[in-house]
Amino acid sequence: MARLKIWYLPTVSHTRTVFSEETYQRFLVNFDVTENMTDHNYTTEVIEDGIADFDGLVTGWGSPPISKTALQRAKRLKIIAHSAGSVKGFFTQN
Repeated sequence: MARLKIWYLPTVSHTRTVFSEETYQRFLVNFDVTENMTDHNYTTEVIEDGIADFDGLVTGWGSPPISKTALQRAKRLKIIAHSAGSVKGFFTQN
């Protein structure tokens, strides 16, 4: 069975703050993860353009709102997991 394809949006510094090395490595082993290997947050537009290929999305501090356009393009999306902080204002009307 193929591993679920996950888009991990948080930055490198966020990951180091929130997850232990062991926990994060377990995540990488169990899923096909596309990581944000920078210390720059993605924009809503980047998410809209890239979300179609993923089964799951992990967000965190600094992740932009998930737009209606992104959700419409996310035909495979099964889960959005927020790794830290509040989800208030995370989804837009648009």
